[in-house]
Amino acid sequence: MRFAVMSDVHGNYMALQAFLKYVEKSGEDGGKVDGIICLGDIITDGPYPRRTMDAFYGMVRRYRCIVIKGNREQYLVDNHKKDMGWKPSSASGMLWYTAKEITRDDIYYMEGLSETERLELPGMPEVTLCHGTPDKLRGNVDLEEGLMEKVFGELKTPWLLGGHNHRQQMREQGDKTYLNPGSLGLALSGVGGRAQFAVLDGQNGKWVAELVSLPYDVDRQVADFEESGLLACGGVLGRAICRTLQTGVNYFYKIVEEACSTTGKHTDEISEETWERLGMKYGV
Repeated sequence: MRFAVMSDVHGNYMALQAFLKYVEKSGEDGGKVDGIICLGDIITDGPYPRRTMDAFYGMVRRYRCIVIKGNREQYLVDNHKKDMGWKPSSASGMLWYTAKEITRDDIYYMEGLSETERLELPGMPEVTLCHGTPDKLRGNVDLEEGLMEKVFGELKTPWLLGGHNHRQQMREQGDKTYLNPGSLGLALSGVGGRAQFAVLDGQNGKWVAELVSLPYDVDRQVADFEESGLLACGGVLGRAICRTLQTGVNYFYKIVEEACSTTGKHTDEISEETWERLGMKYGV
């Protein structure tokens, strides 16, 4: 079996389109992809979420897919159950925009997704699938000291596939392997304009992983932020995401981290003046 593994689309329709073209072409080139694994965060933070969801549903109908819930899906489900007070603003405008564009059927689909799954195939090592870490939806192995060691120590399968931190990587400890395919739609590659994912190929009873980085039309994606009205809704953090798309540098995290650490407040308590000041500091 050969799987294309993706995570963190974040509503980037242009990157998803490039990925689907790759999967389709793989059959023509003799390296056919037999299935697709998605590790969550399908939408939010991108324009025209309906385009992304429709393409995603088409993918699920066409290919054998295993889809895991990400924290963004959970945010949208929670907001549907109880209004989180999102509004056009730097703090929550991106979420507000997405929530008003999706349907109740989308919410039901997201609510039905599992936070962890196991891939079990005859003669192959078992694989655990999650978004962050197996017991932590937002577990970030790059930012949380000791988390990767803890995960390896508790992992029940030889392989773990996880996303969330938007960085392509493979780590090994003993007979265990962690694979992060990177972010398809908002890759922290230091380059920009790249859709990142992985291919997991079963060969002679072993998994062999390849990290893939494809160019896509990032200029079109950024232009759609303004045309869709998302940029007006998202304020400074909307502009930060556009800059990240173009550069592969995490301006979103830099600004949020400084805003919270300097004010001691949660994001939804921070004034728009503070967001704008930090936006000017980081050139967004």
